[in-house]
Amino acid sequence: MNLADEFAKNGAPQFLVWLEKHGIDFTAVGMILGITLLGALTRPWGQVFPRWVPCLRGRRVPRWLPLSPGWAAALTLGPYGAIGMATIVTGGLSSVNTAGMSPVVFVIGFLDFISIGLSLGVCSVSYQRRTKPVPAC
Repeated sequence: MNLADEFAKNGAPQFLVWLEKHGIDFTAVGMILGITLLGALTRPWGQVFPRWVPCLRGRRVPRWLPLSPGWAAALTLGPYGAIGMATIVTGGLSSVNTAGMSPVVFVIGFLDFISIGLSLGVCSVSYQRRTKPVPAC
């Protein structure tokens, strides 16, 4: 039985099953979305909609639009990676719960979560400071 069939058997959403059937790991899709969010928090198109966005081109991006997912991801992914690494360091990762994968896979994965969480946190602080409303005098 392949992973897509296993997902379907366990009641995973059809979108995840479709991704697996086409050889696309859903965590990679999540990482691409996170990297795109980093771009929105650091590049000009994260503050003003670019020309190619229909109906919104040239308008300011509402401050909450990139900040909400930025902070939500930073405050969940970073700690998730840190807890996972703490589990590995304290010996909580055993061959019983690794599904036959090398522990190195988990170390790399948790370090990825820590790094994207920290990156999103730093970029969210920067975006928040750069887009701070100027008080009217």
